[in-house]
Amino acid sequence: MTDKRTWLITGAGRGMGVDIAKAALAARHNVVATGRNPDTVTMAVGEADDLLVVKLDVTSRQDAEAAVKAAVDRFGGIDVPETGGPREVRQPPLGEAGLPVPRSTPPCPPPDCPLTITHLTKRRRCCTR
Repeated sequence: MTDKRTWLITGAGRGMGVDIAKAALAARHNVVATGRNPDTVTMAVGEADDLLVVKLDVTSRQDAEAAVKAAVDRFGGIDVPETGGPREVRQPPLGEAGLPVPRSTPPCPPPDCPLTITHLTKRRRCCTR
């Protein structure tokens, strides 16, 4: 696969976050699945070579910095920051393999990405490859 991307997914311990993480893995993308409890995320998403589970409380700047650093160290950057948590009523369009189509092209993360992750990925320019 030539279009392999790295997804950072918040709220991957339940609900839409689990579904997005599993769909990205099934499409052979790298996934950084995050949640407040990494054990819950691992139980929900499973284990895979292209999966990195990281603790992230989106209200914690320290957690956000650690998650971004872990993603950059393991996969070289973040291509698609995606929130698996609550969203507005409008849902993103779905592309092939049932994955949400990114709302913007890197290096600009989607506007509904948690502020700390958006800020850090722009500052580190880790969305550019």
